[in-house]
Amino acid sequence: MHETLIKIQKLINNNKNKKAITLLKKINSKSPNYHSYNLEGLCYFNNKQYILAIPRFDKALLISPKSTEQTKILFNLAACYLQSENNIKAIEYLKKSLDIDSSIDNSLCRLKLGEIAFAEGQFDLVFQYIPNLLNSTIYANEALLMLLRTSFIAKDRENKLFYSKKVLAEAHNYSSLEAKKTLILSQKLNHSSLTSDLISILEKKLNHESWFNEFQQSLNFKKSSVKFKLPKQKVLGENLKLISTIQKLLDNNIKLGASFHDSLRIFEENGNLSIKVFLQNVNNETLLNIPLKCMPLMCDFHIDLDSDDQIILLQKENMLNPSSLATMESMISIYNQTNKISTWKKSSPFFTLKNNIPLLSKLVDSKKNAPYITKYIDLLESGKENELALDSFFGSRAFIYKKEDLAESDIHITTPSEYGLLSVIDFLNHKVNGNHYLKEVGKVCVSGHPEETSNELFVHYNNFDPVLTYLIYGFVDTQAPWLFSVPIQVKTSNNIMIDILGNSGNTNTETISNDIDYIKDYAPNLSTKDNISFKADKIVVPDNKHNHLLRDSLKAIISSIDVNKDFKTSIKMENEILHLELQIIKMNLTYWYDIEKQNNNEVSELTKLINTAISHIKSYSNSLGLILF
Repeated sequence: MHETLIKIQKLINNNKNKKAITLLKKINSKSPNYHSYNLEGLCYFNNKQYILAIPRFDKALLISPKSTEQTKILFNLAACYLQSENNIKAIEYLKKSLDIDSSIDNSLCRLKLGEIAFAEGQFDLVFQYIPNLLNSTIYANEALLMLLRTSFIAKDRENKLFYSKKVLAEAHNYSSLEAKKTLILSQKLNHSSLTSDLISILEKKLNHESWFNEFQQSLNFKKSSVKFKLPKQKVLGENLKLISTIQKLLDNNIKLGASFHDSLRIFEENGNLSIKVFLQNVNNETLLNIPLKCMPLMCDFHIDLDSDDQIILLQKENMLNPSSLATMESMISIYNQTNKISTWKKSSPFFTLKNNIPLLSKLVDSKKNAPYITKYIDLLESGKENELALDSFFGSRAFIYKKEDLAESDIHITTPSEYGLLSVIDFLNHKVNGNHYLKEVGKVCVSGHPEETSNELFVHYNNFDPVLTYLIYGFVDTQAPWLFSVPIQVKTSNNIMIDILGNSGNTNTETISNDIDYIKDYAPNLSTKDNISFKADKIVVPDNKHNHLLRDSLKAIISSIDVNKDFKTSIKMENEILHLELQIIKMNLTYWYDIEKQNNNEVSELTKLINTAISHIKSYSNSLGLILF
């Protein structure tokens, strides 16, 4: 029997189904088993005789001794019904197969279920079954694109936002084929901002491939061949209630003296807000001009969360900036309509890593001298999640207003500065090479140039490295040209200890000599008590373009602490720089390898941060020919 079945299997593999059926009928008339019935069903399936295949698979299912075999037979039955154009039955049998085996071994069944459910418009089944495939090495990209497409067709704003962000997070690791599929889908969905962001991420990696260049050229052709007519409305999008709230915010700000360039438009897309300017702005005109009277100060309000993560706002008595009340009410309404707090909890590491406190603590240790970061983990450990959500969310958007600047607008505070929001400017997204905020008397302005491909206007939030952007803003800035060292201790060859504190703020260069002023944005501040041990507030590992900056900073440190002139000669100085540099690079790599081990690819945005950090350090080392291990 066994040898006969092997022979039949070979016949089927060689597409000799009729001969195989003849042999199988003899077996099934005398001593059938699940395998013989299943093979007969396969023969009829291959011959496109689905009506005959189904009863054979049914018989195989009834006498199948193992659940693993049952999942395969159920899959075969689903295939028959699919080919018979009975999608509902196909879904039924695929669900039965997954009920028996929901593991990664049955991933193809899960994928087919998603495909058929999508075709039938049963989007809830796609969202129920397909996310598990995101951990599959084979089907992860197909699953992600299916979820993105389903979110758009189903007009599910929250999932549109979530899966769009996930696509951008995964894009760095895409193969050429995966990138092509994703760009084509993004274009079909008319998701212009996603397409533009994908091109920006993939450009360096794929600009040598003809299909990628042709894709870019086709987009440019479409843009140039269609004369763009600037809409009259200042705010555009699908969500009419949200558009009305944003327009109300603009009108209120204009009454208080704000101005917006005629070519500026605010776009709402899937709950995301962006500002686009349809002007090359060669004259560097001011594009947004918002008076301080419009800017809400956080100290003027009590803020809380309800059970649905909607923000509750209460004004305090004797507000310091009462003119900003209408602005604050509109902005809170916008945050609530776009479910910002719920979305924030899906991106902030203080929520995505809350079930792995040791890993989160180790990550926070890299910025342990940033008080607001340590405050967040204290709130988490104390179980104050609402307070954490509000503090971290508004902390990611807050702007510092100085006492003297506010006084010029007749806003008087008793403290040196207060945190507040940026009305409308809050909608601008971040890029390292984006435009900068401009503080003028009584107002905050933005001028500069929009992106050429997307027309989006970006701003540069801060000189943060990817670690701090992740901890504060919940995203990894992979384009940042620097990475600050984690807190470590290094030792000179003459036994002087240097504690590198791991800060990454702007530099005060009072301790650095004037002849190296050009590295003031990177050079550390030094302090000492005994001239035997020193503290350096920060050390930066730069990108390849500026790879001399770390060595220049180390030279500045050595020159400052070399009281006995041990490194007076150029050769000794170069050797000492290399001695410290190798310690810094090796210790930082070790830190990120430890984080990688603890994460184990569980949190995708953290995985992106780890990969970015390790790649950055290795790239720096390779550019200078450093031998690490």
